[in-house]
Amino acid sequence: GHSTTEVFGSSETGGIAWRRRAEQGDAWQPLPGVQVRLADSGCLSVRSGHLPDADAWWETADRALPQDGGAGFVLQGRADRIVKIAEKRISLTAMENALLASDWVTSAKAVVLEAPPAADRVGMVLALSDAGWQALQQQGRRALGAALRAMLEPCVDRVALPRSWRYVLRLPQNTQGKTT
Repeated sequence: GHSTTEVFGSSETGGIAWRRRAEQGDAWQPLPGVQVRLADSGCLSVRSGHLPDADAWWETADRALPQDGGAGFVLQGRADRIVKIAEKRISLTAMENALLASDWVTSAKAVVLEAPPAADRVGMVLALSDAGWQALQQQGRRALGAALRAMLEPCVDRVALPRSWRYVLRLPQNTQGKTT
């Protein structure tokens, strides 16, 4: 009958905020002695005695929205595309770059596929080159996926290797040229 108290922080900042989701929803409240604000980048900035310079603001790579008149915040994901999969920090950008080195891939987008309760995994959407489409036709989906996973093994922890692959002619983009 008790709600779990979650604590948000990092090894660089120490504890930042807490919440009881059953009572407060997604909003985080700063811990005592911790000040938070949003930087111009939309990322959370922290000032606390846990930092090397207690008077300076430390900008995190966590996007946030203010709540409770600016006293609290709701996290909106990472700005640097670093995610945690099975408690390992994984760079989605590094995975995309590793696959772009292949002659089979013209563009790549790694996404986190959220699966309850805590089994998040990485999925990959790839725009294939002509050589990539030929390889898919000759080898089949399973073999191509295995070959692409093998390309990622040197740079990604095995637990974070993509299990879901989607092959497209081109990645969808908005009018600003960003992948949607």
